[in-house]
Order: sequence, then structure tokens, then C-alpha cells
Amino acid sequence: MDSDEALMAVKDGHKVLVASAAAQPQVLLEALRRRLRALQGISLFHMLPMLPEVPYLADDVAGKVCFQTCYPGSAVRACVNEGTGEFVPAFLSEYTDMTSRFGPDVALLQVSPPDKHGFCSLGVTVLQLKRAIEHASVVIAQINHKMPRTHGESFVHVSEITHFVEAEMEVAELPRPVIGETEKAIGSYIAGLIRDKDCLQLGIGAIPDAVLGFLTDKRGLGIYSEMFSDGVMELYEAGVIDNKHKNIHKGKMIATFVMGTRKFYDFIDDNPSILMLPSDVCNDPCNIGQNDRLISINSSVSVDLMGQAASDCIGTRQYSGVGGQVDFIRGAQRSKDGVSILAFPATAGKEGALSRIVAQHAAGTPITTTRNEIDYVVTEYGVARLKYKTLRERANELIAISHPDFRAELRDALKKFNW
Repeated sequence: MDSDEALMAVKDGHKVLVASAAAQPQVLLEALRRRLRALQGISLFHMLPMLPEVPYLADDVAGKVCFQTCYPGSAVRACVNEGTGEFVPAFLSEYTDMTSRFGPDVALLQVSPPDKHGFCSLGVTVLQLKRAIEHASVVIAQINHKMPRTHGESFVHVSEITHFVEAEMEVAELPRPVIGETEKAIGSYIAGLIRDKDCLQLGIGAIPDAVLGFLTDKRGLGIYSEMFSDGVMELYEAGVIDNKHKNIHKGKMIATFVMGTRKFYDFIDDNPSILMLPSDVCNDPCNIGQNDRLISINSSVSVDLMGQAASDCIGTRQYSGVGGQVDFIRGAQRSKDGVSILAFPATAGKEGALSRIVAQHAAGTPITTTRNEIDYVVTEYGVARLKYKTLRERANELIAISHPDFRAELRDALKKFNW
């Protein structure tokens, strides 16, 4: 049926869950916007809206939706901080359980066409969607012939879908990041911590891509990550990544969602070397830790001199979500010879006006990762090893990799702390 007819299934008071990231079903969301004009009391959960415009928050339906997210992207960040949207703190490994508690009445998906056995693929995003399908009384799927067909726990049978809307369109792409000299320096330092046959978790953006660019001389690497993108594809095709030395899922690259360019989507399409898993399985620290030498690479907004990381807020303002950072840091701790790394540029703001290594976090800043859990912090000025260091030792390590303009005031703060 067409999208407007399908969305008539959404009624007053319904809870609606929307597929996230690159699987955002744009045709269904546009129809939902039109449907909202006649509805009241709709609650909607959407993690990481990827496209710049979010139809259900448009002016003509303002106030019609109670919007919730646990990972606000740039499209909804202002909405969350202004109070017209709500933020739910949660680890990515908890998204499946959180979905059960949200209790969606309606799930809006984007899937590949069914195969000859009647199975569609969730494609680029699995996350908690299978739990949403189980819970929802109405499942509406945008069938898109350009959605890659991924392997793993990503298949949904046509019998589980209530309404089909056929709409072919490009899957949302993530452009390749611009890698500057700062990112190259950070990437080079991190690459020095990675050994042949290590198993990597890394996200997206300029720093992960910069790291991958320095790994061309490595061999036998594996991928166990919540997500990955074009850079991993290139190292796999170059033979650097072969996944042969992993303890579990040998020969497979693991993720729960992916984002990238069209070339990347063509690479993952019907590719048996890629295994897509639900987030509660992929991001379970006990599963992560079964692979030896798991190297977890994440970022942070700021780190204080004790080694506490604030990764999803700037003060009390929500910037992003925790995602899988803590899941994988704890997984790395369980991994034999595992290592956790936080990496970021030393400064932020206009012309580097702010140090991201701070004496203390601003009052009210939530701590994402505790001082007990981080092995290394990396900036363009070097590598700080924090694990099992005293407060004085780790503070001096962090000051040494801060921007030179801020080192004097950080040393003054260190003296005041009597460390």
C-alpha cells in the first residue's frame, strides 16, 4: 500500500519506534508527519536521526510528539537541550531491554526486498529492531531495493510485517571525513599501540579513518565493533584485515549497525564475511572479551586530570550519547591483553580556545567512563598511559599531552590538589 494508507495504523496514544542511523525510513517519516496532524499523545523513540531534517519535529506538527532518544545527532541536539525532546541515558548493550520497556505499538523500518523464502534484511541497522518487531502490534516496512542485504541476525520474515510500502531511494550515506594534520598525528600514535593479529573496535570519523590509514603494514587484524565504515572495507580488501585470529566469529567482521558511502553499501551487500548482530549480543562486554587482544578505540569531549572521561555532554548540555564506549572499554578489560584507548584533539572551540584535558569537569557534567577503566589517552601531542598510575602520575601524563598553551594552568591546578 502507499505510505499514507499504511500510517493510518498509527492511532492516538501510540508509541512509535523508528529505525535508526542510515536505515531511517524517510518515506514513512514523511507520511507520519502528515498523519500526526490528526493525532494526539504520540510517543516516538528514534536513536541517531541521520538526515538533517526530521519530519516529525516540523513546525506544522509541533507538540504532537513526545520525542525520545538515547543518542541525539546534530538534527535533534537542539531539540533535546531546549526541552522539546527527551534524552534517555543508556549503554548500547541495553537498547534491546530499553525497547521492551518503551513498549512500541508501531515499528517503522526500512528493509531489503524479500528473498525467495520470504526473508527481508534489516540491512545497515540491526540494533534493537528485532525486539521492536516482536513487541509491536503494527510493523510498517519501507521496502527499498537499494538497501544492502546483510547477513547474521538481520532477517525478518514477511509474516512479521503488517504493511509494506515500496519506495526505492538512496540509503543515507556518510561522507568520508576530512583528515587533517591533527588527526594524522593522533592516528599515528594509536597505530603504534596496535599489533599484528589484534582485534579492533573503532567508530567513524576522521580519527578512526586516520588510524586505519596507518595500519597498512599490519597483518592478521580482526574486527569486532558496534559499527564500522569505508576505512575497514579498504583494509579488508588490502588483506590487512582477515579475522582469522579471533576466538569467536572467526573469519567474520562484527557490527550491529554500519554507515558509509554507496561503495561501502555495495561491499556489505550479501557479503558473508560480515555478521550483523543485535546490540545486546554485539555489545555485551562478556562477548566482546572472549576475543583476545581486543583494542577499543573511542573518543571523548574532555578528560580531567584524574582520568575521568565526559564523552556525551558539554557541561550539562547533551551533545551525543554514551553509545557503546563503556561496553567496549569493559569488554577490553575482560579480553586477554586487551587495551582501551580514548583519542581526541587536545583543544576545542574557535581557534583551539578550550583545552579538552581539564583540571576538573564543569559542575554537573556527567562522567561517561570512570578513572578506573581507561588504559591510554591519545592526543596529537602523544600518548598518556593511565592504567595503574597514581593520581599524580596520571595527571602528569595527561598534562604532557595537553596543548602547550594550557600546561601551566593545569600544573597550577595539580599543585592545588596536593597530588
